Amino acid sequence: MPGRPRILIADPDRGIQRLLQRTFGSAGFIVTITHTAVSTVTRIAQTDPDLIVMSAEFEDMSGSELVIRARAETAAPIIALFYPNGLSTTRDLLDRGADDCVEKPFLVEELAARARRLLVRAGVWLQPHTIPTVAGLITIDPLSRTVQLNERSLDLTNREFELLLILLNADGMPVSHGEVVRRIWGKRQANAQQNLRRVVGALRARIEYNPKRPTVLTNIRGLGYKLEISEKP
Repeated sequence: MPGRPRILIADPDRGIQRLLQRTFGSAGFIVTITHTAVSTVTRIAQTDPDLIVMSAEFEDMSGSELVIRARAETAAPIIALFYPNGLSTTRDLLDRGADDCVEKPFLVEELAARARRLLVRAGVWLQPHTIPTVAGLITIDPLSRTVQLNERSLDLTNREFELLLILLNADGMPVSHGEVVRRIWGKRQANAQQNLRRVVGALRARIEYNPKRPTVLTNIRGLGYKLEISEKP
């Protein structure tokens, strides 16, 4: 697949914007955010996204009208987010050109799975990342949120998964403790460092031969944490 996939996230809710930007951004997408229906139509024409996740609840345009205008600009898959008691129904949105509809509030894992299905169908998809370490090959699929070590599935918690993905995306460079805390918890907390050490310890227990003497997830004194990438596993 040439280049990084592009996704347009269109929603007036700042919380949803941040959640989806983090989810798809960490999966390798180029993410564009819009806050109004009119700007959404404009950005579709400008960015030519591979996937659109849009709210049906903008104040400046109905959800059905937005889908119609978006479909006139692109053939990319459209996922419409709607409230069950809103003005736009699932039938309306699908009839106007949406490929899928997801009810708010939603589980991000379910939304990612639906996005993956549409991307596969459209021939656009991020391949899972596989990296060699001294413990063997670690394969991580950002959207399905699955991890394998030497083809053995690892059952990670959300925070363990986020930590591994952050370090993987750093491509062998250290990531500061503060940056890891900000990206996992969103803001600094009184016990953030203690929580981070707990997550690091739990992840090491899953991916290290000897968690007490880590060689894969290492602590670089004064810099932060690093995922050691080997030329050969």
